[in-house]
Amino acid sequence: MKFIGKIYKPNKTKSKIILEEKLFWYGTGICILSCIILILNDETLNFDWLDTIFKTIGILSIIVALLGKISAMFRNEPLNGNFDGLLVITSDYIKIKEFHYNLKDILNLEINLVDYYGKMYAKYNYPGPWGSNGIDNKISFKYQNLKIEKQFIIENKTDFNKLEKIKLNIKNTLISDVYN
Repeated sequence: MKFIGKIYKPNKTKSKIILEEKLFWYGTGICILSCIILILNDETLNFDWLDTIFKTIGILSIIVALLGKISAMFRNEPLNGNFDGLLVITSDYIKIKEFHYNLKDILNLEINLVDYYGKMYAKYNYPGPWGSNGIDNKISFKYQNLKIEKQFIIENKTDFNKLEKIKLNIKNTLISDVYN
């Protein structure tokens, strides 16, 4: 069994806010501003035309905010970085870009599997996307006194399950090697 994924290199300078999230915040802000103007108009000016305009703007901004929130729920988080080569993991070796590492020569192997692209998280108080971008997975190990750490993407649930099986197989192999 073999897992093939892409190594992810984050870019901290890019914005993580998607269009739908911006619609939510702009709609909410305009709604609050409209409410403040309506209160001021009601207490001081009492212009009917101002009341009509800002009630309409307030209602439309609530609709825009709700549409932004609902549509963001079905989107995936944006990728704020780029891919930098391939990662291959099997029960016998790990290959990062063109470097090949036999599992027998590796120390302190850790494979952290968190998510895959499209995995849904219920983020009720968050106006942004609920779908994962699949990049919160990491592999780290020591090879000849060199610490190697890479972040990588898992494209789908099938690959996630395959990598879990490979990880379990590696663990069982390493445990049997210790006791034999």
